[in-house]
Amino acid sequence: PALDRLRAAHPERTIHLHVGDGPDLLDAVRRGRIDAMVTSLRLDPNEVVSVPVHPERYVFVAAPELLAAAPFRSLADAPAHTLCDSAPDLPLFRYLLERLGGPAWPFARHEILGGIGAVRFRVVRGAGVAVLPRYLVEPDLEAGRLVVLLPDTPPLPDTFRLSWRPGHPRGDDLLTLAEELRQIPLA
Repeated sequence: PALDRLRAAHPERTIHLHVGDGPDLLDAVRRGRIDAMVTSLRLDPNEVVSVPVHPERYVFVAAPELLAAAPFRSLADAPAHTLCDSAPDLPLFRYLLERLGGPAWPFARHEILGGIGAVRFRVVRGAGVAVLPRYLVEPDLEAGRLVVLLPDTPPLPDTFRLSWRPGHPRGDDLLTLAEELRQIPLA
């Protein structure tokens, strides 16, 4: 959402977007194939410079049609559901799992989709349950396409950060960009 505003404010600056999962983007930053990445990945501060740009809240959601067939009120309901996430290590679901602690949840299966847009698409279609960024699903919640599960136990929050390799020759420009991003709402 920030791209048009950033281009209008600084037409002399070139911004190219490279979309990928967190590990791929981090590798591209390390190798200098891209200058920086926006991520909520937990990164080693010795490996990258990271500047917070936006808080990120998450919600545990499902489609109402799915819940009509199989309610989800607690961990005991997990075996009747598919957990959708972006990667095998369940980076989205960990925000809820870390909030609640305890063992892994016994979902019927996991559906790994490679990105949060695909996770959102599948959950809206009733394919499973997922933890997703609130800004991404707010329109779905307002329209009733999704409902929040376990509303009294929200997943842990995180922060989007602009991150780049230490010693980057345009580090000062990236700090300026981080400040500009901080001023632009996510949605």
